[in-house]
Amino acid sequence: MARLIGIRRLEQPGRAPAQRVAEHDVTFREVSKVYDETVALDRVDLEVRRGEFLSLLGPSGCGKTTSLKLVAGFERPTSGDVLIAGEAAVDVPPHRRDVNTVFQSYALFPHLTVVDNVAYGLKQRGVSRRERRLLAQQALELVDLRGREHHRPAQLSGGQQQRVALARALVLRPRVLLLDEPLGALDHKLRQAMQIELRRIHDEVGITFVFVTHDQGEAIAMSDRVAVMNNGRIEQLDDPQRIYDVPATPFVAEFVGDMNVLEGLRTAADRVQLDDGTLLHVGRVLDEAPAGGRVRVGVRPEHTLVVQDEGSGRRGRLEAVMVVGHELQLVVVMEDGTKVVSRQSRTDTAVGEALEPGTRVWLEIAPGAAVVLGPAQPAQADAAPLAAAAPSPARNPQRKEKTA
Repeated sequence: MARLIGIRRLEQPGRAPAQRVAEHDVTFREVSKVYDETVALDRVDLEVRRGEFLSLLGPSGCGKTTSLKLVAGFERPTSGDVLIAGEAAVDVPPHRRDVNTVFQSYALFPHLTVVDNVAYGLKQRGVSRRERRLLAQQALELVDLRGREHHRPAQLSGGQQQRVALARALVLRPRVLLLDEPLGALDHKLRQAMQIELRRIHDEVGITFVFVTHDQGEAIAMSDRVAVMNNGRIEQLDDPQRIYDVPATPFVAEFVGDMNVLEGLRTAADRVQLDDGTLLHVGRVLDEAPAGGRVRVGVRPEHTLVVQDEGSGRRGRLEAVMVVGHELQLVVVMEDGTKVVSRQSRTDTAVGEALEPGTRVWLEIAPGAAVVLGPAQPAQADAAPLAAAAPSPARNPQRKEKTA
């Protein structure tokens, strides 16, 4: 496999080579961006470590793409400072920044061959024909496109076109590579394959990747760290495991992964009594609510266990059984009408092979698995079944774990 590590660094025209190695390749200091009356970013502080794979994750309109544009130089902050490799970048035009971008749309030249597409940026920088051909060939080997050099983009699949776009960005050896939802146009299976490839390529070249996505599965699978954004702010910046297991805010808890949301009365600091009388032992409190008040409680599907033998859990009726890979997803309707989603291994002997909709079951919640999300809203609806989302890093609770 070709590596780009032996190639001389291609400095931006008009920019002197960096005299020191900065600890952070991208820094935001109190950065805000306002469009008319819309606040896209609200006093954001961010430090992207040199050589890391960082994902900006959040729903549409949260500010992640705006952040990428500010790094690339396509937008100017309303206030605050943007630094690249420790140097102020706000007044540096895009073509002079040591940054390159891969877009969802690929943006390939249809009339050029693959190798000429990859070499285009080198040509603009005045690199000799012989050298740019050599560098383009090495970049194509890096993304596993050897033998496709003389094809046109229209002769390639979507995944292959995305690899060409990636090679074209990497061949310039930028300090920071920005990826703006680059896998959004690919089908599910190809997206998964490209996730593996992107991570491999990142580890090969050692360039800082800043990846924008609304797909939590992508962010968790590929990143060294994830910045979860909401309403123009970063709610949590952490490694993927902690983002999932130890969410810092109610938004992060509900946005990343699946969450059953229940309601009850907070009877003590670490106890919540659900409406059917079940007493839950609370592990963490994400938003304070007074004792004696009604609260929203979150429980991950993998922290619940459905059994057919009567136990100390909540009694309900099985509404649906779905096979999700090696797991079963079970939807249980409790006696008070609340629907709860449970996920557990298909090899778990506690779940019978003959479970069918309509079966009476008991739902056990692992002690300490519940988190208080905050005060209940007036007329809050009961939780509905959730769609499959990010893969769960957590293990299924054992059958011996009973509801506290």
